[in-house]
Amino acid sequence: MSSDVFRDVPIDSVVRRLRAESKLLSMVALSMALVFEPTWLMIGIAAVLGVLMFKLAKLPVAILPRPPAMLVWGLFGGFIGASASGGEPFVGGIGLGGGLDYLRLIILGLVLLFWAGMLAWTTGLAELGAGLRRLIGPLGRLGLPVDELGTVLALTVRALPLVAEEVRVVTDVTMTRPSPPTEAKGPGLIAHGLRLTVDAAVAVVVGTNRRSRDLARSMVSRGSTAAPRPEPMPIRVVDVVVVVLAVALTVVSFLI
Repeated sequence: MSSDVFRDVPIDSVVRRLRAESKLLSMVALSMALVFEPTWLMIGIAAVLGVLMFKLAKLPVAILPRPPAMLVWGLFGGFIGASASGGEPFVGGIGLGGGLDYLRLIILGLVLLFWAGMLAWTTGLAELGAGLRRLIGPLGRLGLPVDELGTVLALTVRALPLVAEEVRVVTDVTMTRPSPPTEAKGPGLIAHGLRLTVDAAVAVVVGTNRRSRDLARSMVSRGSTAAPRPEPMPIRVVDVVVVVLAVALTVVSFLI
């Protein structure tokens, strides 16, 4: 997997000049539409809009992640298993309903992941954190720690590249491990694959926890766990239009 996954790409564009608040609200609205109405039509509309935004952002194709072969084969195996459940529609007497539902779920996840990438690729960490704190600022009147909460949310988004890098490192190391014995067949190969998967998952969890610990220590050492409170910014017409269109698309998806 590419090490540039979800990293800020400082390329000036119409999308990048949008305020972080408008991009966040639009993404939340679109995600709600996809989660509550995951139809093929809605997924297709979100995918087309994502490609359009990618072009408007002038982002290079090279930043798109390249999934490891292990993940691709795992998804393919899941598709085979889901297809075995049958269901409508039937083609040549074979039910494809389970496979199509599985395929729709995978494509839905990829579209949501792509939109999360659009937010990360076109929004700086400082801008994202400031936008989050401005959005949740009114909750401070209820006594909630909005500065710390905004910082945590911003770090959560920006921690995705670290997790992707950890997965890449673990995958590379896993590929160097000895192959199963040549006489191993059937259950032996399955057991070897399960041990490999569990070891890789544990290594990713341990590595990400270590990175989180180091980040927390560095934040505490500078004397504060929250960034300075952001300055208020004027509302622009283009940002209002983007949010209104995203909300309108969500409403229409529920009415179709």
